[in-house]
Amino acid sequence: MKISFLTLVLLQFCSISYSQVGIGTTNPLATLHVAGTLRIDNTSSTKTNSTHLSGLDANGVVNQVDVGTNLSLVNGVLSATGGGGGSGTFYSVATINVNTSNSYITLGNGVTGINSFNLDKTIFMINPNGGGNINIGKIAGGTDGRHIYLYCQSANTVMLKTQSSVGGGDSKSVFAKGITQITINQDGIIELVYVGAINRWIVLAVRQ
Repeated sequence: MKISFLTLVLLQFCSISYSQVGIGTTNPLATLHVAGTLRIDNTSSTKTNSTHLSGLDANGVVNQVDVGTNLSLVNGVLSATGGGGGSGTFYSVATINVNTSNSYITLGNGVTGINSFNLDKTIFMINPNGGGNINIGKIAGGTDGRHIYLYCQSANTVMLKTQSSVGGGDSKSVFAKGITQITINQDGIIELVYVGAINRWIVLAVRQ
């Protein structure tokens, strides 16, 4: 009787050891089958980035992978952000509507979306709201190495002031050595890159 009982216990143990576990399903198709969403807290990464991917490390442990500044994860789609520079890089385009003014305005992130909704855009087509010219004093936002083009879409003039000629102490202002302003007309292009070490947009080229 004792031998029969021990045999049943061993058979039950083997059955449990090699069974498949289902969460949210009564018919698991893998060792662990989860029917529904999965949330994992307390991964071993100590970084504070707010956007992550999940993956396996070399030991097969589920861990988080941080998304760098040259990538964007939007609505579950991972994309390379705007970088320009050729070499097969995709040049994505955004149209921004700018209110004209007699004074020099700051192109903030709310208008350009450089650090948000236009994070993956490279060419910014400037369209004026109104009949006046566009005077840009500063461009707010930017990540190190970000490469953009400002394109004058309309017949209105776009004038870009350098950081040294516009006050206000905005550390993310435009910088172009040796000149105080750049003016482009319709179909003109200003090429810039952001240098994080000095918090400046540097003008690389002007094409008129």
